[in-house]
Amino acid sequence: MRRTVLMLLIALCAFFLPNRCDVVRADEGAQVGPISLEDAIKTALERNQDALIAQQRVIEAQKALAEARAAFLPTVDAFAQYRRIDKSPSIEVPMFGQVSFGPTESYQAGFAGKQPLFTSGKLYNAYRMAEAGRRASEHEFDAVRNELIFRVQEAYYSILLTQEYVEVAEMSVKLLEAHLADVQRFLDSGLVARVDLLRTEVQKAVAEQRLNTARNAIDLAKSAFNNLLDRNLELPVVVEDVLRYEPKVVSLEETTARAIDQRPELKALQAAVEMALRNVRLAQSDYLPTIAAQGTYDWEKGTQLEIIGEDWHWTIGLSGSMPLWNWGATHARVVQARAKLEVAKLSLEKAKNGVALEVRQAFLKIGEAEKNVGVSEKAVASAQESYRTTKERYREGVGTNTDVLDAETALVGAQANRHQALYDYAVAVARLEKAIGTRSAK
Repeated sequence: MRRTVLMLLIALCAFFLPNRCDVVRADEGAQVGPISLEDAIKTALERNQDALIAQQRVIEAQKALAEARAAFLPTVDAFAQYRRIDKSPSIEVPMFGQVSFGPTESYQAGFAGKQPLFTSGKLYNAYRMAEAGRRASEHEFDAVRNELIFRVQEAYYSILLTQEYVEVAEMSVKLLEAHLADVQRFLDSGLVARVDLLRTEVQKAVAEQRLNTARNAIDLAKSAFNNLLDRNLELPVVVEDVLRYEPKVVSLEETTARAIDQRPELKALQAAVEMALRNVRLAQSDYLPTIAAQGTYDWEKGTQLEIIGEDWHWTIGLSGSMPLWNWGATHARVVQARAKLEVAKLSLEKAKNGVALEVRQAFLKIGEAEKNVGVSEKAVASAQESYRTTKERYREGVGTNTDVLDAETALVGAQANRHQALYDYAVAVARLEKAIGTRSAK
């Protein structure tokens, strides 16, 4: 009985939750080896919720354009009607008395068609407005992709940086363990004071705390990375080591011009200006007349047309209308539309200035990171040599315990600064690509 119930539950899960089961299987079947940065970006673009939401907005805008296009074409509707009155219509006829001239029930059914002929630009401007809306949604989608790519790059580099911090922290613990053994031997021989041993033990404990913090940082970085890729937060992550210095020759003027030309946010705002302009013209069209052709083909029973002739009848004609007085409502809509147009233009100019500032900041950050990479490389070499000579002097009884601990601290700091400089440079390059819109333009 229990086995039957269990099998039934499994079957129900497979039937009602196929998509969720597929997601679980996709996570469980994720690659065990290192995931490349490009593969991570591809996965994020396919699965991240922000990208999927932006994609649906593009579809929404595309269908809004299709709806605006359909407004140019004729429409056909089917209709039906039944009516019943309490008594038959009649008139008083001399000598004949009350004469009835209609039934108490009537029926009507048929088809009605309508074709706009002249709308003073309403349909055209509505169509162009929807077209600009579609372009805006596509550029906004590109902007979301551009931002997401940068966030994936930053998360990817963060994993590498935290892993390097762990290695530096492990190296620090090993160096202090080896030095602690030397101090213990000297203490046993009566060559050093006990305070040297205590101080070394304290610094080793601090190094172990740094190691624990670094290991925890790795878990947090991998969880953030999995979240961006819409994967299980516990899914193992192995990344490729791509933190290295590759000089970039770029010009601030050139990159700023490229950003103004291809940044998706600016293109979306340009489309928003077009939408606002069309909205002004759409509001102005309410001052002018509209003309449409319309016709019907219907069947009637119990009406005056039935008395006149056949049950089926057709009508065709033109209809037109023109606003004459609506207490300034049309003028108010036009003024509102013009204000929205000015807001759209000002927003575009503000965004251009913001993009130029973002490019400048990223450009300067690259220059700063490049200098730090060179300085940190020299600092590591100097710190390694300093620690080596200081350690040898201590073992020979010439140096002090404080010298060794200071040299170890300097070496660990130099190693950490080197990895931080490489991380800062990689993030700065990625930030510049985002500021330019390079990824979204591909």
